[in-house]
Amino acid sequence: MTDVDLDLPAVGQTPRRTAVRRRQVLALNGGGFRGLYTANILERAEAEFACRAADRFELLIGTSIGGLIAAGLAVGTPAATIAAKIAEHGPAIFRRVPLWTRAKQFVFRAPYSATALRRAVVDTIGEDQAELPLSRLDKPLAICAVNYTHGRPQTFRSRGLASGGASGQTILQAVLASAAAPTYFPPQTVGQDLMIDGGLIANAPELLGISEACGRLGHPLANVYVMAIGTAGRRQGAALASIGRPGALSWLLRRRLLQMTMASQEALAVAQCQTLLRSRYYRVDKEPAQNQVAAIRDMDLTSARAVATLRSLAAQSWDENRGQSAFRSFFQD
Repeated sequence: MTDVDLDLPAVGQTPRRTAVRRRQVLALNGGGFRGLYTANILERAEAEFACRAADRFELLIGTSIGGLIAAGLAVGTPAATIAAKIAEHGPAIFRRVPLWTRAKQFVFRAPYSATALRRAVVDTIGEDQAELPLSRLDKPLAICAVNYTHGRPQTFRSRGLASGGASGQTILQAVLASAAAPTYFPPQTVGQDLMIDGGLIANAPELLGISEACGRLGHPLANVYVMAIGTAGRRQGAALASIGRPGALSWLLRRRLLQMTMASQEALAVAQCQTLLRSRYYRVDKEPAQNQVAAIRDMDLTSARAVATLRSLAAQSWDENRGQSAFRSFFQD
């Protein structure tokens, strides 16, 4: 894909119009079951433009559910299959339990096991692909996590992105590590280290995607174009007068500190990308209306109403974006 730019000449000469090679990055948010929204957008794009989304981007990067979707695209799984598997496996991953049991689990241990999540990843991308080491994957792919043992970011990188410095872990290990959201899933052990959800540092991973595209793939910033797709989350926050003097549990439960932290990080990343790239940054997302919030407020809500709401929001987003030339340019030759 190319754009036209001006090659500025010496004084007195006429500017020459030169072709600029677009280097496209697809960045996919975390958001648990709300990733169904993301997958539905990509499903529609692949159908509309008769393409595989992965073929249109030089780099795929994702966090949590976005990491699973990015990995699926990178190994050739159609977006329609990914969307169908999210809808199919969501209720098993986030299995509802009685309120008292859930309360005890929340206090003493993570309420959800990674077993169902592991099963969903394997069923979505296939066992052979799930067990493929990233060091053998040629498509540039990055998956974001946090190394809890060492207190630092952890980016799992494919051979196509990092060459000899690629991660030795499997795609399955990287996805499970990225999805290990505190208060939802237990940490994942990778080698000797404990990993937790990348959403704590890069729930919207597009800023990291720019860094990887420029620093590891060597693309000039002026050539980088980013499409980011969110997960239809509601903005977090509260009126100043309502904050009171919350304690630790109140911050976590009533004030939704984890969700607010991730939403704030996302807003910061979006603002920074807009400043860096301007018109070369395109974000697709849809905040639910007030009457839709209850169905998808939390990332572990998987009811039929949640499914219908996410698909409806994806349909609305598609109608709003499909005719935009800036949107279409990411998928057209």
